[in-house]
Order: sequence, then structure tokens, then C-alpha cells
Amino acid sequence: MKSIHENVSQQTLATKIELRNRAETIKNRVCLLSGTDKLIMLMYIDNGISIRTIAKLAGIGETKLSRRIRKLSKRLTDSRYLTCLRYRGKFDDDELVLAKQYFIDGFSIRRIAREKNDSYYKVREQIKQIKQIIEAIEMLEGHKAGKAS
Repeated sequence: MKSIHENVSQQTLATKIELRNRAETIKNRVCLLSGTDKLIMLMYIDNGISIRTIAKLAGIGETKLSRRIRKLSKRLTDSRYLTCLRYRGKFDDDELVLAKQYFIDGFSIRRIAREKNDSYYKVREQIKQIKQIIEAIEMLEGHKAGKAS
């Protein structure tokens, strides 16, 4: 990785450091993806292949691929699924699969319901419950961090 020049302003430096940390986070979490999404991200991040080349190989437009990479990056930097994994004792196996499909794979509630052969409303309630548990965990972690300092 390139080093950051000393004469850069503090704000610019902070922005660059934040972007580097985000890139590292994405790189470390690519293993959570599967199929084509994982392949695209590995080609883009690890191998540095251009969007134009990946788009030609995948047979899709550059704009569509660019949007897909942006969405994948956003999902990978979202920590909600990792919170589920960290506190897996609070979730059963079905809820963990559901959380991965929703938070990492980006499946819609409708698609998850169709694949599980459940009703839309049941899946929506399960996701709502998962989100509430995650929120409670994050509040507790924030409270503990506040006490520690």
C-alpha cells in the first residue's frame, strides 16, 4: 500500500485512513459472499482487475457491475451479520441463515419467503426480531464502552 505524504492536512489524512480501513474491512469480509458475488469482488479487490474487464467477462454492463460492487461493498461493511455471528447463542440456525441471506446476500424478504416456502409476513417478523436483538446487543456494547472509559 502507498504511504501517505506528510504534508497532507489532518482532515484529508483522516479521510484517507478511513477509506483504507473500509477497504481492508471489505477485503477481509469477502469470504462471507458466495457464488458470482464473491468471484466479482475477488477479481476487483484482490486481483485489481478493472470494472470494464470484469463486465466483459461476466457479460453485463459496466454501470450495472459498478452498482453491484458498490452494493456489495456496502453490505460487507454493515456489521449487523457479524454481530449475529459474534452472539450466535442468541440466534438459532434458521435465524443465522436468514440474517446472512438478508444482510450479506441482499435477498429481499419476498425472495427469502419464496425459498423457505414461508409467508412474507412471517419472514418479515423474523427479520424484525433479528434487528431488535442486534439493536439491543449494540446498545449494551455501547453502554459497556461508555462505562469502561
